[in-house]
Amino acid sequence: MAYETRLISIGDLFAGSAIYQMPAFQRPFSWGDDMVAQLFDDIQNAFANAAYRPGEPFFLGSIIVTRAGLTTPYNVIDGQQRLTTLSIILACLRDQLSSETKRQQLQAYLVRPETAAAGIAASPRVLLRYIERDEYRDWVMTVGGTRVLPRQANSDAALLLRNAVERVRDEIPAVDEEYLGRLISFLLSSCQLVQIVTPSLEAGFRLFQSVNTPGRSLDALDICRAEYIGPAAAAGGEGAELARLWDAIEDQIGRDEFEKYAAVVAANFAPIETRGDLRAMVAAIVRAPGQMIRFRDALKFFLSAFGALDRADLPYAAADAAPINRVVACLNAWEDEGWKPSALAWLAREPTAQETLKFFRALDALSFFVAVASLAKSPRARRWQAVTRAVEAGEALNAATSPLMVTPSERERVLKALRGDLKATMKWLKPVLRRLNAGMVEPDAAPPLPDPVTLEHVLPQNPKAGSPWLASFPDADERRKLAKRLGNFALLTPGANSRGGAKSFNDKKDVYLGFEGHQNFPLTIDIARRPRWTPEVIIERSERLSEMARRILHA
Repeated sequence: MAYETRLISIGDLFAGSAIYQMPAFQRPFSWGDDMVAQLFDDIQNAFANAAYRPGEPFFLGSIIVTRAGLTTPYNVIDGQQRLTTLSIILACLRDQLSSETKRQQLQAYLVRPETAAAGIAASPRVLLRYIERDEYRDWVMTVGGTRVLPRQANSDAALLLRNAVERVRDEIPAVDEEYLGRLISFLLSSCQLVQIVTPSLEAGFRLFQSVNTPGRSLDALDICRAEYIGPAAAAGGEGAELARLWDAIEDQIGRDEFEKYAAVVAANFAPIETRGDLRAMVAAIVRAPGQMIRFRDALKFFLSAFGALDRADLPYAAADAAPINRVVACLNAWEDEGWKPSALAWLAREPTAQETLKFFRALDALSFFVAVASLAKSPRARRWQAVTRAVEAGEALNAATSPLMVTPSERERVLKALRGDLKATMKWLKPVLRRLNAGMVEPDAAPPLPDPVTLEHVLPQNPKAGSPWLASFPDADERRKLAKRLGNFALLTPGANSRGGAKSFNDKKDVYLGFEGHQNFPLTIDIARRPRWTPEVIIERSERLSEMARRILHA
């Protein structure tokens, strides 16, 4: 089968049974609102000039697609950004029309109508990948969706999509409906693309690599993604899963950081003279099939490691995996995920299990310090970046100089905070108690890290008159001080907190040990097993928890 090339209007492109779907190796929508506005401005300028050159088409570039059969969707190899932007423009114009009939007529170019007799189901004409598909359905495919946009979005790709819709909506001039009708007609009939239909996904992918088409040029990470996931991998479930992991990493740590880690992997297989330039490294690796296989295997481990970090299921041998993944589970419990880039850079070096256990224990200790120290965003980011640089330099486990290691003064800073007056409203106290809760089980057991949780003072801060707490703690100053000690806090599920309140200790124990609310937290069970709650118990428990924290910090 030969390549099929034709000049096609936007109206014909989005007609009949045509659906344009994005395969797994495609990046998400990535145009900024300036690029979106530029395309719309070009179309409006061409429309204005059409009065002087009637009937002359306006060329919008080319797209590369492939399809398995006449009724199956086209797979878009090149052209995702323009097709998505054109659909956004049509949707915004649709929602400016006052006529319901005209809105529905234009909607048929955005959503393929159902044809039951032919077995054709309704579907968006442009079918984005999962990462922004729901938002695209709500904001673009739904009549009226462009008029109601949220302030934020759940991913970087969705945010770009939202901003694109808002920008086009704001760029539509305040004109009468007759003008809008002529602009829409011009867009559908006079704006044209060259559509290149290739005989296979593989052939289209290779053609895409050899031509320079309009749009945002591929950067090094895009090339790395396309070469790694590729059309062959994208055809199966594994390719889709790897694409999902790729998207998750990129969204969480950002493109710049991700590119660094991809470069770490590529440097192991590229010629020395290309190192430092990811684009050059990947180009050289592609030319050596054996190296490309090794690169893909290493990158697959790297991507899989990201998912394994989230699941606390790093793929080491059974005896080594248990202690490593126990620490990783504890790391996942910290609210600050700044440790993940360093962890990914570490795993990309393929270290031994023994080194990895030591490394993750140090990461856990540093996360503990970062939480309690409540570092501002900038110094916190600088510390994590310094750890990543130390990993890349092979110096992360150098106890004397590595930024990974918690210093003696930093340990004392944490311990001083834990031994001071504490408030349940302190942002770091809940994650610290969750981490200490995980440390109260046997080393071979999975760490209990309940979520969500609340904190409760066992000894109330302000017991009411006649409360039995006043008899057990008669000195008001001592009572207030003890109520703020670390050992006086219970970790509870949200519902159980409201049932404890200012009740007596025996009544609270019924809540702590009860099955309702699932209060099976070692930290809380330890409280419930005490026969009485006294000043000595609070002090002893506070010191024990502080000692546990000290051991974590000495990793």
